[in-house]
Amino acid sequence: MKTFSHWHRFNEIFKYIGLASSDQTEWGINKSIRTLKVGYFIKINEELSQFNTHNGFTLLKDNSEDIKQTSKGLYFLKLFTPELGTRVYIGKSEGKSINSESGVLERLRDHFRKIQVLPSRDRNPSYLEWAKDERFGGKGYKLKWNPIKQTFSKFEEKLTDEDKNINDIKRTHGVVLGNFEDHKSISDSYKKLTNEETNRKWNKFNQELKNEYQEEFFKNTFWNDSCEFSFLLVDDLLNCFTEKDDNQSITQLVTKDIDALETKAIQALRRNFDPDDILNHQKMAEPENICDINKNLHMCNFDLNSVDRACTELIFRNAKYILKKLNNYNLEKLFFEVLESTRDNKNYYLYLTLTGKSDLRIAPTKQRKQIKNFMVFAPTKKYINCKCIMELDELNGFLADNQCKDFVSEIKEDNKKSGNIKSHFKIINLQNIDWVIELMDKCYEIFHKKYSGLRDRDKTKPKYGKG
Repeated sequence: MKTFSHWHRFNEIFKYIGLASSDQTEWGINKSIRTLKVGYFIKINEELSQFNTHNGFTLLKDNSEDIKQTSKGLYFLKLFTPELGTRVYIGKSEGKSINSESGVLERLRDHFRKIQVLPSRDRNPSYLEWAKDERFGGKGYKLKWNPIKQTFSKFEEKLTDEDKNINDIKRTHGVVLGNFEDHKSISDSYKKLTNEETNRKWNKFNQELKNEYQEEFFKNTFWNDSCEFSFLLVDDLLNCFTEKDDNQSITQLVTKDIDALETKAIQALRRNFDPDDILNHQKMAEPENICDINKNLHMCNFDLNSVDRACTELIFRNAKYILKKLNNYNLEKLFFEVLESTRDNKNYYLYLTLTGKSDLRIAPTKQRKQIKNFMVFAPTKKYINCKCIMELDELNGFLADNQCKDFVSEIKEDNKKSGNIKSHFKIINLQNIDWVIELMDKCYEIFHKKYSGLRDRDKTKPKYGKG
């Protein structure tokens, strides 16, 4: 795969069955000897549930042929919610070696769990300690398993210092970690107990999701509606090697390629989105020579410009979601056509903020910290809020010259007077769309004059490799 894939919907590759299952027919039980395969249980809303493998994020058997469970490489992970905006994460999976079983899909599952801030059953040795800790759902306990009736005893047994190995315990008992009201309370308790996720932005986003969606956040419908991902895999790279090649050398070469690709992908995302809201801040430094990236790659024909195409597709797919807030179909359609035309033909472009405001912004071609957006569009159900770099008097003059009185309302000065934004108004009608494009051009001229002292490379969008 030499370019980034299309954006896959969550349910094209995964299915989420929940952290734990209360349906005994879904429990892991050795059919021949009727003992427990999985010894850990939890009570949620008074229902006893067994922890699911991979925290419930299961792979579909008929998933995409483009990616295998062992595939290594790069990935975009996107979560979009109309209420809270978009979060995008760029990550990589190299595996412990090129022959290791884990890959991009395993990394994605780990991200899903971290986004929910829930304990991992697959690789967490601390479950028994948590079961003995009152802070995690009250003190846990054991329940004796009857292999003949395939039921648990109703009598709780205390966990002791002798209970050290779950493999020994599950021969006769199941361990109940604690009692919880719902999944949100499990997540809150786990976060307090472990402080596992230290990234401030992920922590904040997790809390916002739980507050907004409550138990829906822990159901399959949320992930189907909100989650997408795109891949750039190095599987093709392995075809360049023969059986005589040393595995360690292969791993080093592939790792080097993946590292280089991740750096470029993050930089491309940084140009397209507000850098202060990107959740992955690793490797943000500019490369020595951005146009010569391919000469440093073993697989020299990776199309690194596909990073930008993936960003473009991400932007417009999310823009359509945002614009669905508008009741008037013509208003939605026409406004999107305006924004889409500017993307291809102008020295500025549309991008979707990663904040909870779900704004659509017009920004310079290359986003930098000192150059902020010069137009902001925030659609509501009945109109579009617009902010721009024009001073109020100049904006009034422009709207009068273009006979826009029937198209706009509530023209005001921006009270904050911070950054580039000086005034704002509401777009209530888009029967005539030419004035919107002209307004964008005028605002860009003001912006360009303000930042005319920048070096040329700060005003142009670099290309990667030979593309």
